[in-house]
Amino acid sequence: MATITLRATKGLPLTHAEVDGNFTALNDAVIATDATAAALSATIGQPSGIATLNASGQLAEPSPSEVITESGTSRTLALIDAGKYINCTAGTAVTITIPLNATAAFPISTEIDVWQDGAGVVSFVGAGGVTIHSVGLSLAAQYRAATLKKVGTNTWHIIGALV
Repeated sequence: MATITLRATKGLPLTHAEVDGNFTALNDAVIATDATAAALSATIGQPSGIATLNASGQLAEPSPSEVITESGTSRTLALIDAGKYINCTAGTAVTITIPLNATAAFPISTEIDVWQDGAGVVSFVGAGGVTIHSVGLSLAAQYRAATLKKVGTNTWHIIGALV
């Protein structure tokens, strides 16, 4: 198990050696939230899936996808969306934008689920330079879903009920 030194626990800024030590044992990118030690959460791209760090900095068992409700008409994916389930509830068209790797460096194999709960058709677009492989770029109808999977630096597959 990797042990993470937390500023909240230490009470002082971390040294360079402590920061480096926090990530020496991790093979993939770590996305940490700006939260208190009790609410610290991180997503780590693992060959076997998504894992989290608990408040003690220890690897926790994988948990079911967190549901994020998106009531707006546009969303640009961010690192906090990795492994999540986005429930789109808008009554008008919704656009989900996949950013360039330079903007949001999702680990390869990242998956994001998207569900159309509202009447607004959910469509997917890539930022300039992002390649999407899919049979369609919009969910087929209300109560349909798709999974976005990162397969290359700026390449994503979208699998699901698409038109």
